[in-house]
Amino acid sequence: MAVALSEFWSRLVRNGLTDANGCKQYAAQYALSNNGSPPSNAVSLAKYLVQCEEITPFQAKALVADDAITLRLGRYLIRDEKTPSPLGNWVTVVCDRPIDAKKVDVKKVDGFLFRNARPNETDSNDGYSDRVNAHAKVQARSLQPLQIESIGDLPVVFSPLPQGACLFECLSGGGRMSIREPVASRKGLPRKQVYRIAIAIADALHSLHRESLYHGSVRIDRIWITKQGDAILLRDLPNWLDTLESPRFYAAPEQHGEPALTSVATDIYSLGCLIYRLSTGRFPYESDSESELRALHQTTIPEDVVQAVEQGVYGNPLLRVIAYAIAKDPKSRFENADQFAKALRVAESMPDSVPLPMAKSAVKPPVSALAPAMTQTPAARQTPAAPIASVAPKPRVTTTQPIQTASRRRRRRRVAPFVLGGLGLVVLMLVIALLVGGPAQTTITVKKRTRPVSPSAAMPPWKPPTSRPQTAEAEPESQEEESGYTIVDDPKLLWEPPYPSNDSASLSMLPPGPGVILVVNLPPPGTQGGFQRIVEAFSPDLNELIEAAAQRAKVPVDSIARLAVALHRSNDSATGEGWPQCSLAVTLRTPMPLAQLVDSWGAVASRTAEGATIYASDQLGVDAYYVNAGDQQSGGPISQFSVGSIDRISEVAEFGGSEISLSRNLKSLWDATSPESDLAVLVTPNFLFSDARAILKTAAPRWESHLKSLLIPDVAAAMFTATFADAKFYAELRFSPSGGVSSPVLMQRMRQAIDATPAWAEDFILDSVPDASWRLLANRLPTMLRFVKDQSRFGVIDQTAIGNVYLPENAAAQVSLAAALAMNTMPSQTEGVGPMPAKVLTFDELLNQEISVAFDQESLQFGVDIIVEQLAASLPDGTDVPEVRIVGGDLQKMGITQNQQIRGFNKVNLPFRTILTDLLLGANPDKTATGSHDPKQALIWVVSEGNANGGKNEILITTRQAADGRYELPSEFK
Repeated sequence: MAVALSEFWSRLVRNGLTDANGCKQYAAQYALSNNGSPPSNAVSLAKYLVQCEEITPFQAKALVADDAITLRLGRYLIRDEKTPSPLGNWVTVVCDRPIDAKKVDVKKVDGFLFRNARPNETDSNDGYSDRVNAHAKVQARSLQPLQIESIGDLPVVFSPLPQGACLFECLSGGGRMSIREPVASRKGLPRKQVYRIAIAIADALHSLHRESLYHGSVRIDRIWITKQGDAILLRDLPNWLDTLESPRFYAAPEQHGEPALTSVATDIYSLGCLIYRLSTGRFPYESDSESELRALHQTTIPEDVVQAVEQGVYGNPLLRVIAYAIAKDPKSRFENADQFAKALRVAESMPDSVPLPMAKSAVKPPVSALAPAMTQTPAARQTPAAPIASVAPKPRVTTTQPIQTASRRRRRRRVAPFVLGGLGLVVLMLVIALLVGGPAQTTITVKKRTRPVSPSAAMPPWKPPTSRPQTAEAEPESQEEESGYTIVDDPKLLWEPPYPSNDSASLSMLPPGPGVILVVNLPPPGTQGGFQRIVEAFSPDLNELIEAAAQRAKVPVDSIARLAVALHRSNDSATGEGWPQCSLAVTLRTPMPLAQLVDSWGAVASRTAEGATIYASDQLGVDAYYVNAGDQQSGGPISQFSVGSIDRISEVAEFGGSEISLSRNLKSLWDATSPESDLAVLVTPNFLFSDARAILKTAAPRWESHLKSLLIPDVAAAMFTATFADAKFYAELRFSPSGGVSSPVLMQRMRQAIDATPAWAEDFILDSVPDASWRLLANRLPTMLRFVKDQSRFGVIDQTAIGNVYLPENAAAQVSLAAALAMNTMPSQTEGVGPMPAKVLTFDELLNQEISVAFDQESLQFGVDIIVEQLAASLPDGTDVPEVRIVGGDLQKMGITQNQQIRGFNKVNLPFRTILTDLLLGANPDKTATGSHDPKQALIWVVSEGNANGGKNEILITTRQAADGRYELPSEFK
């Protein structure tokens, strides 16, 4: 039986659906539509209000029911208890009241309400509420929005999701969103939609992971698709969502044994499986058997993914990205979701398939029964033979032809010397300079340069690397493909290193998390040749630095066989800004008794918080030492120990001096080293030019800009190795690309820089007057660099750009010394007719100059510095770089610091003004600002006329409030 009409009016008002005036208006409208007859019963009035969409059918039933049903929960009005999948435990509501009761006008917001924030009593003390609160603090565009409040004693969660449907419903044909082709058709979604969904979900995961929150169940029934086709990741907390699809299809191998185990790596794996399903229309692994499905996840890779990886740059880029995401080893997957998103964006810009090159028919020349099978080049172009490379039937190396770009030629010449090995030698000298304790103990003395002890400028006859011993066999008559490996000499292939590739150089006894690693094997006393030639070429400077390192280790120089050095960011203000902490792992040539070492250190045994034994002094700020616990207990002589600050040495002791772990980018490079390498340098460019920038500014200020143009922003990690073996010198340079560039592009740049070195040397001879002490060597520099260029080879292996070279032993010292001296020789000031000057850009043209910038995380100050440096590198000669200054006083008035952090910044070929604006958007403290035009965007940049700055314009980074009435705002902020 329906309620009386008067009770119906009362329920409308009590539930906040309308007020007394609204009731009168409803009655008048009802009478107008019914020939003047007023409502006579609650049922007819309720049907009319439903027809007019003033109330929902659910609300109508609740209002006319015998037992009163409350539709109001605080600020929220329940519209329906039925919700779309998978929100079965939620109710559809509209938030129509403000939090502040004093406010009158409020915009109604539709959404969903979860009324049971504590699913059951047993969950009240398990941290569930803390998890919900932590989730509510993380907001992102592609992440389900949450608001938490309490209505009396009842905690509720409100999610203002846009209108849409679950991706599961869309793909099965139950939704009405912008999904045109159901996955059930086994054809997959359109390419554009796949990337749009994948990138959005990767960005959402990155927002969660930054706060140490893990999703744990990324799959299609956890994704919400709006009417505009945008993807939103639903948060999967206990009892929040219905299960529409088994999570086992997306579970990482390590999750099958531990269902509750979640991490960054498991989320990335699940997203990889999801993307595979969206793009192909099928699961990567399918089976009705639980055990068989688990085995597939743990042991196999989809065939099309394997094929894409084997095809390299010709394979499908999306499947190659998926291959990294669904790797069996968690350490082999993307390091974080932001890296995953960057890879997806790069893949999106590439075609899905590239035609494979036509294979040339191979015609094997007749060979002698006693001669190795090698193809002889014509005499006019004959080059020295290469070390024999082992080439499998499916080689992993890909090369492309050099691209000639005239506008880039000058820049390539500037960076050319560093690609030859200068990078490694420079870092070697700079790091050893820090071994005595950093800036507090470093004294820079300017003294007259004496004649360097350089090797003979005459180069002896070059004997190329010999082949591995091999017995040649007669050419088989069968045309069938031979099994095993074929030994070939092909200039398109990389040189084979002179050492086996099964073991990498040891990283034991070092603290974890370094930004730069250097390992050097010092030559024994009295050694002639090999690495000793480098030491002699750069003496006395290099000898003095090595002696300083020995003084810090408190052992004689001749007793050190190996030095491993790790640089970390320093949090100690006493070390000075930009000076990193330096830790050493020293390997002795002859083991020494522990008591003798402790006596030379002047230290006593101490215990760390974890109970490990280290050796430290009572004085503050001095080095501490660590000896492996096993060596301590054995009582025998000590062959290896660590030196560093107490904090760093405590970290070494905590892990017992074991091998440190590296991120995926760094590990992939370091795995290519060998214990036999005389020198290995691993560099993170962002660390080198931020936390270690004072090293370059102090020791090699003229080299800093050139190194930066070579490494920033496209190189995520770089490694240089050098090895002397059999009277030959082998050098190798490896670049790991960042998210904004591919490894073949980096390889091309490396090749172009090497090709430009002879021209750079010729320009140096013409533009400079070398000192008489090394003039003969300088005159031979172009010839030597042409020889280096002819011996260099390039390729791509495992997404890493590689360049390597073999040289005669004494050539390494000559080339390194000549390049170093040339880089530190000022151009002559002789008059003459120079090249035509480049066009000087106007200030407006300068603001629109296109540059590229990428970094993972930097402060506002460092971010500005990086952008300005990239702008300077792109400007033609004669165009001055404008000063970009942060007005700290203006920022402080609004509580903004110059240490505001910007994360995941990646801009490619955009105007300088646009990139600077985007940087300020990322640093703005109010994250609700919708863009640069929003008044909430407090951080802005303005142009200050040059009256007070020597007539030059400067760019000021200030606040909107401070600039009001003082400066004209750029178009970006109006």
